[in-house]
Amino acid sequence: MPTTRALLIDAAEQSPRAVKAQDKTAWINIFAKQYHLEDPVGSKLKVSPEGEADPLEPLSRFYDTFMAPNEIEFDVRRDLVCGNHVMRDLTLHVKMAGKLDSFVPMHLLYELVEEEGRYKISRLEAHWEFEATNKAVMSHGFSALPIMLGMTKRMIKHLGWRGMLAFGASSKTVGEAGKQQVQAFVEALSQRDPAALIALLEQDSAVVHLPFGEPPLKIEQFLAEMQGTLSLNKILAAGNRITASIAVTEQGQSREGVVLFRLNAKTLKIQEVYFYLE
Repeated sequence: MPTTRALLIDAAEQSPRAVKAQDKTAWINIFAKQYHLEDPVGSKLKVSPEGEADPLEPLSRFYDTFMAPNEIEFDVRRDLVCGNHVMRDLTLHVKMAGKLDSFVPMHLLYELVEEEGRYKISRLEAHWEFEATNKAVMSHGFSALPIMLGMTKRMIKHLGWRGMLAFGASSKTVGEAGKQQVQAFVEALSQRDPAALIALLEQDSAVVHLPFGEPPLKIEQFLAEMQGTLSLNKILAAGNRITASIAVTEQGQSREGVVLFRLNAKTLKIQEVYFYLE
């Protein structure tokens, strides 16, 4: 009999299955009645049923804009299940308009709820770097121009000018400065320096979830729990979030996962830290 972990991963996997099959109806039906889609994190494009006569229409518009014309494959490196969340560490391979290849490093977070006898997606957050992806696409030169023009036309058609501008807000992130704050956090952790860690926080309170789903820890508790060394790779800035693939090494044993930092976009102080480790 499938475990809860297997059921949660299978529910998350329904999305790439439907996308690969180009099955719009199946993709829409994996979402719960109350859903929130943020792709990428930091986008001001509203994809939720709030205020909609047809609650599925925002999902339909999103699919027609970003998925219908493209061939998309999910190269999943790791799935991490913590509570009702599935965090995927992956690279998205997008063949834009069936012609131009784009490879997008990503951390994809699914929040799942039981509905109609199965797990469905109540929240989907795609953590990837909008500006870096755009630059990679435009590096193809003139061959990228008709594809980008086609994308612009689809956004205007399905989302309107306001929707297109809201999506463009994805370019505003905590960026390299936010990444430096996260690196400073890791350095202070390696030195077992609670004062340095606290100085990086917005307030001296319980902010670290180790792992997600467990009660939050204060810094002194976190240092007691996190005895191993922490190393980061694939560090991504999206909106006011920083995500990174991680390895925690303790007594010669290594566990891999993902960590998510939520920062104050103005001060860059760390507000919360979520570890996705099994």
